[in-house]
Amino acid sequence: MTDPERPDRLTKEHDGRLTRRELLRRGFTTAAAAGLAGAMHEISGPVGVSAQTQVGGQSRLVLVQPNEPATLDPQFEQSGILGTYLNPMVEHLTEFDRRLNIRNVLAESAQLPRDGVTYRFRLRSGVEFWDGTPLDANAIKFTYERALNPENRQKGLSDPIPTLQGVDHIRVIDPLTVDVVTGKPSTLAWPFFVQEFILAPRYYGTRAFDQTAIRPMGSGPWRFTRWDKGDRMEMSANTGYWRGRPQIETLIFRTVPDAGTRLALLERGEADIITTVNPDDLPVIRANSRLRVESALTTFRVHIGVPCNQPRWRDRRARMALNYAVNVDNIIKFVLGGLPRERTRTPVITPGWANRDIKPYPFDQSRARELLTAANFDFTQPVKLYTTEAGMKRLDVAQAIVADLNKMGMRAEVQVLQPAVFTSRLRAKEFDDLYLGTLGAPSYGPIEVALPTGDLGLDSTHFTTATQNGPRYMQVYQEARVTFDDRKSHELVNTLQALFMEEAAWILLYREVFLFGVNRRTDWRPTEYTRLHLWLPEEQDARIIR
Repeated sequence: MTDPERPDRLTKEHDGRLTRRELLRRGFTTAAAAGLAGAMHEISGPVGVSAQTQVGGQSRLVLVQPNEPATLDPQFEQSGILGTYLNPMVEHLTEFDRRLNIRNVLAESAQLPRDGVTYRFRLRSGVEFWDGTPLDANAIKFTYERALNPENRQKGLSDPIPTLQGVDHIRVIDPLTVDVVTGKPSTLAWPFFVQEFILAPRYYGTRAFDQTAIRPMGSGPWRFTRWDKGDRMEMSANTGYWRGRPQIETLIFRTVPDAGTRLALLERGEADIITTVNPDDLPVIRANSRLRVESALTTFRVHIGVPCNQPRWRDRRARMALNYAVNVDNIIKFVLGGLPRERTRTPVITPGWANRDIKPYPFDQSRARELLTAANFDFTQPVKLYTTEAGMKRLDVAQAIVADLNKMGMRAEVQVLQPAVFTSRLRAKEFDDLYLGTLGAPSYGPIEVALPTGDLGLDSTHFTTATQNGPRYMQVYQEARVTFDDRKSHELVNTLQALFMEEAAWILLYREVFLFGVNRRTDWRPTEYTRLHLWLPEEQDARIIR
């Protein structure tokens, strides 16, 4: 057994079957960036069969979503929707299974670092990209070097994974053996191999970026056919796929922004899976014997970000008051129908990593007013809560928050921004008042504590520079990033949670729930991961029940 207290001995070569507990002991395991922490599903009655499973003699699955990515080049955009589009076509070295264990995919075996920095992968023999070129060690080297190339970054390439991993260089040992070497030991490196799409060197090395943006080249079970931007993307079965030919011959991803239209397509049998279901529509789906509801509790932490650099919020007591002022339990119960289950206590949500000494704030507006008065809060000035309409009943949640603030005598109002504007202001740290945001991270404590630093996501609180605990937080965080000893790592993560929560830079609300409507002829269920997977490691592919 590998000794978790000896980084120089983290070197077990495995076949991708390390359990979650084993990986946790090594300080390496995680759920997905932006992954899910739990999954729920409900089924009433047997799975049915429909005559519509065949179209022109071929099985077809239609998945309908409200939006689409801006590009199909994985190194120019990082989003859950892009991952959903690319996962059937472009593969990773490793992948999460349904239980959040890391499994080998393109890698036949993986050797964790004996020196703290060198990850060795032995690739599967005979795997090819669709154009016939081998998926070999040079493809891994090309993928990482393309992402790290400063000239590419000046042209808009923004793949954060190699930087998050701290990759220094790639070393080809032989055609099927490759080392990924980090600059220093980092607890962030291993879990992120599940997110780096492996690219075909001949294709991506010779095409202009405007070409790779609209036509991918991969090794996956379905091959790209066409993309009618704003409408649909089609894929066809890869007959030479290394795991076998998929049962579904044609995949169609449709873009339909309106929730009512998506539901109508599902009811008419023109869609097999619809995403972003409105909770108000659940009774309609449940009442239809041909349909079922699927739900997944994600690791997206919905929270109110408080810009600590703004005069009215510099006093910690004013920020703490917001925690007492908002009736989160009522929002969960009455606005969201109880789907998120409970209030979030800390940004770290992984079992075994969340600080058990941190308790959620009770709803106590009298205490909130006392704190605001002590902080000399000016009740005559308006308070803005910025939000977008993206997310489950997000605007209703924002209105409920503002109503609670107004009950205390604040002059609060909701300001709705377009998603691009909201993200732009978040990225530039330009919010001058409260904002209702979501941040996701792999479900693993040493990575989750990176959220307030901006390393993993977009945070506009200025927590690290505008609060008393901020500099200390960054000091402890840097230590946590290079600590592989399990006991010490837990201590550091607990300390970081306490430092962050003491400053109340976030008003923690709940974890986002994803809802799906599914035709019962479809043999598919969501995983504990925000991306939609149609062929998980060590499982059969998604299927149409004939």
